[in-house]
Amino acid sequence: MGRREPRGTPYIRFNLLHEDSDRYRVWAAFRDRLMAAPEVAVEGGPAARVRRAKDTTDEQGTIVLWRLMSSNHREIATSGAGFPTVDAARAHAEVMMGRASRLIARQVVDGVQERFAWTLHNRTVVALIAGRWHPSRRDVVVSLALARETLARADVVETPIETRPLAVVKPRRRDDPRVDRRLSDAPVIEAGAARPIKDIRRYNELGRGSR
Repeated sequence: MGRREPRGTPYIRFNLLHEDSDRYRVWAAFRDRLMAAPEVAVEGGPAARVRRAKDTTDEQGTIVLWRLMSSNHREIATSGAGFPTVDAARAHAEVMMGRASRLIARQVVDGVQERFAWTLHNRTVVALIAGRWHPSRRDVVVSLALARETLARADVVETPIETRPLAVVKPRRRDDPRVDRRLSDAPVIEAGAARPIKDIRRYNELGRGSR
């Protein structure tokens, strides 16, 4: 049985988003960019014309993503598609867990900024995508191996998480006495976040900037 916060083991968590939310649009744009990026290597099968899975929502426009998390709660990968219910997302995750070693891997490159990522496919349909871009092909190889290994033995969290919306605020002036001098200003912060985001361009592109 799944636990809410598994300790010492990787786990799969379900996130609820709305199809009109900024978070969903950022994730979908990142996924589509990976799918369109040119391949630099294919592992586990012949090169094939891959296709994006279709995202589906419930009647209220809610969409469910599943995320593969490390034991220290860092995102390794996300599902390659959105699902209308947690049960549908869980069923897909469990099938992919059983096929972890047989999924076809694509290593891709973003030619504009020379960064790398990967996607895992169940035959020709994307199943998982990397959690972020990586600076080198070596990092991609390490991340991909970690994803396969953790996916095969991940625990499944029972309670889904409703993702909070992004909040847009104006940065405070440097001469404002309320400014914490230890932290850099940023025009966008995550709702409820304790620290501002340092690299806003990266955050806007990937939805998960470095802090």
